[in-house]
Amino acid sequence: MNNVLIINAHEPSPFSEGKLNASLVDKAQSQLEAKGHNVRVVTMQDEIVVDEQLANLEWADRVILQSPINWMTIPWSFKKYMDEVFTAGMGGALCAFDGRTPEEP
Repeated sequence: MNNVLIINAHEPSPFSEGKLNASLVDKAQSQLEAKGHNVRVVTMQDEIVVDEQLANLEWADRVILQSPINWMTIPWSFKKYMDEVFTAGMGGALCAFDGRTPEEP
């Protein structure tokens, strides 16, 4: 079966607790686990340790992003997650051995 990483990108605020996003993540997790998949869930309220997140992304065969759209974009905390984790992954953890070479980028 597949390893699935679910990222709940909701950032709670006084006017939006994130119940819809949380319920959709819970439903996806329970359905996937019932079908035998291994599931990990990351939320923006978790302490984001870059090396742990890189390990999660390397572990995952599939990544599901559950995110609201705030002012036609993603929440700031998920943008920060992408900036920190994906930038660190450019050192090779997320893009090494993908067929590109210095001669043929």
